[in-house]
Amino acid sequence: MKINLSCILVLLIIYLCPLAAQIGVNLENPEALFHLDSKKNNATATATTKYLDDVIIDNNGNLVIGAKAAVAGAKVTVTGESGSKGVLKIVDGTQGEGYILHGNNEGVGDWVNFKTFPFNKYCIWTLQNTAFSFSSIGKKSNLTGTASIDYNEITGASTASSAITMPKGRYLILAAGEIESTKENAILHLLVNGTETNKVYYSDYVNGSIFYQDLSQQSAISLQWEAVDTNNIYYAAPPFQKPYKYSLTFIRIKD
Repeated sequence: MKINLSCILVLLIIYLCPLAAQIGVNLENPEALFHLDSKKNNATATATTKYLDDVIIDNNGNLVIGAKAAVAGAKVTVTGESGSKGVLKIVDGTQGEGYILHGNNEGVGDWVNFKTFPFNKYCIWTLQNTAFSFSSIGKKSNLTGTASIDYNEITGASTASSAITMPKGRYLILAAGEIESTKENAILHLLVNGTETNKVYYSDYVNGSIFYQDLSQQSAISLQWEAVDTNNIYYAAPPFQKPYKYSLTFIRIKD
């Protein structure tokens, strides 16, 4: 008889659960698919504070902690009290004092030592030409010239044939340079093994542009140039033959 009663109880739970559109814990009127009020204070707290201890899963499957609704486009929203620190804690064994959270191209994150960044393991590469023929608007020019490594702390970095070969790793790449004796509107393309992975639009000169590059294997990195038509008489329109000098600084942030 006890077995039969248990079976009936399980069947009732299975039958009745789909009828509940929303589930609330510690509150009578849940505001989402699942709504937990950990301090059981939604009926008494102010409108600006009552959600700070709540956990919500909305109808789109978004997780919301400490707020009423998810931030647009975010799958996880975490909100702390005004002035609070350490709202989010991630401990996976790679964390440390002065570290920053870093993600790869698949969205997998880990902690990277920021205290030694950017002064540890970097390489400065320069490509220049005294008379390079730049293509007309609408065409891309693969930059060729004299390549050199001006400073290097990264084992495995080398240069040849107007490209630099970098070992596997994750890098921040700082781009700088210009076409000398002229003003140009252009796009500087960064190629990895012949395929574009990053680009920067610039006027007159490039300075302070930063790319992130995750190299899964040893790769050859080169540059490509493309003119942009802005109908500005103060900027030169190719084709023309001009000297140029561009440099890339590779900062290795993880092996």
